[in-house]
Amino acid sequence: MKPDPILVLFLNLVPGGGWGYLFLRQWAKAIIAIVIYVPVAIITWGPGAVLLSIITAIDAYLQAKQLDAGRTIGQFTFFKQSFIHHRGTESTE
Repeated sequence: MKPDPILVLFLNLVPGGGWGYLFLRQWAKAIIAIVIYVPVAIITWGPGAVLLSIITAIDAYLQAKQLDAGRTIGQFTFFKQSFIHHRGTESTE
C-alpha cells in the first residue's frame, strides 16, 4: 500500500512532529523528530516546534510522493536526498 502524501503531511503537522514518518516506516526519523520536538517547543515557547512540524510535514510529503512514484526512500532521506549512503549502492538521482 502506497502512503497518501496529504495524509503524511497532516500527520507530521500533529503536535509531536514525526507521526507521518511512522506511516512511511522511517522509524529512526520518526523517533528523532518526536524526541527533538519537546525540547524545541520548551526552549522556543512554541514557534520552533511549529517550524519543526512544518519542515517535517513538507519532508514527509515529498517522501510519500517518491514512494507514490515507485521510487524507494531510505531511513535518512530528507527532501528527496539521501544523506547516508551504504557501501555498494549508487544514487540514481
